[in-house]
Amino acid sequence: MKRAKTDLRPLDNDMHFVNHDMYIDNQIQDYVTTRRKIEIGELIEYISKKVKCSGVNTRRHISDLARIGKLIKIYPEDFKKFDITKTDKRFVYVASKETKDMKDYIDAIFKQLESNDTSKIKFAIKELKNFEKNYFKAYFLDSDQLNTLSNILDKSMQVDDLKDPEFRCDLLGIILNEITMNRTEPTNKKAFLETLKSLLDKCPSQDYFAKPYNPIPFIIKILGIYRDKAVIERLKQDTKTLPPQVLNDTIVCYNTKFTAKVIEQNKIDLFNLGTELQNSNKKEAIAFLDQIRNQAINDLTMLKGFGDIEEYLYR
Repeated sequence: MKRAKTDLRPLDNDMHFVNHDMYIDNQIQDYVTTRRKIEIGELIEYISKKVKCSGVNTRRHISDLARIGKLIKIYPEDFKKFDITKTDKRFVYVASKETKDMKDYIDAIFKQLESNDTSKIKFAIKELKNFEKNYFKAYFLDSDQLNTLSNILDKSMQVDDLKDPEFRCDLLGIILNEITMNRTEPTNKKAFLETLKSLLDKCPSQDYFAKPYNPIPFIIKILGIYRDKAVIERLKQDTKTLPPQVLNDTIVCYNTKFTAKVIEQNKIDLFNLGTELQNSNKKEAIAFLDQIRNQAINDLTMLKGFGDIEEYLYR
C-alpha cells in the first residue's frame, strides 16, 4: 500500500497542474465571452492578476485556445467587422468562438443579399431581422454592411418585387436599430439620407396609415436623428393637408425622442405654421402641432437629465 501511494504522488501533481491549466483556460474563455472581444494585452493583464499566472504563461494559454478554435485572433484588417475602432496596427484582439460563428452567419446573409434574385434578398432580410431580435448586441453590423442595406432600400424604389411595405419596414427597422443602438452609420451617409427622402416622397401619409406595414415612422425617426429638415417639411405638409382622423394616426411619427431635436431647432418655422393655421381657424391641426411641439420640449428636457445621452442620440 505504501508503495502505491508513492507511485501516485507524481500523478497527483500532474493532475494539479492539469486542473490549474483548465482553470486558467476557463477563466480566459469566460472573460472573453463576457467582453465578446478584447485586446490581448488587456486580457493578459487581467488573467495574470486574477489567477496569479505569468504574462508569458497566459499568452501561451491564449495561443493554445486560438489554435484549437476556442478563441479567434482578430488582426487590424478585420477590426471593422468586429466594430473595433482602434487604428493602431500593432494591436491584436481576441474573441470567442461564438462571436466568430456569429460573424460567419452574418457574412452568409450578406452574401445572399448580393443576389439579383429578389426572393433571396427578401429571405435574407427576414433572417437579418430575426438575428436583430434574437441576438441583440451579440454582433454589430459594420458601415459597409449598412451601406449594402441602404443600397437595397434604394433598389426597392426601382424593383417592383421589393416595393412590398413589410419588406421595407423590416429593412428600415434593422437600419434604425444599428444607428441608434450600435452607432453604426452607412459609409455613404449622404446617399443614404437622399434615399430616405426620396422614399418618403413616394409614401403619402394618407395612403399608408390605414395599412398594417407603414415605413413612414421609420424614415421620420432616422431623418430626425440626423436633424434633417425633411422632417419639418413633411410635418408642415401633414399638418396642412391631412384630415383630422389621419392626423391622429400620424402623430406617432413625430412624438418621439428621435425627432425632438429637429422639431425644437425649427421652432420659428413651426410658429409661423401655427399662425397660418390660426388665421384659417384649423383647430384640429393647431392642436396636432401644439402637441408635437410640447412633446419635443418634454423629451429634450428628459434627455438632458441623462447626461450625455442627448449627444449620443443625435448626429
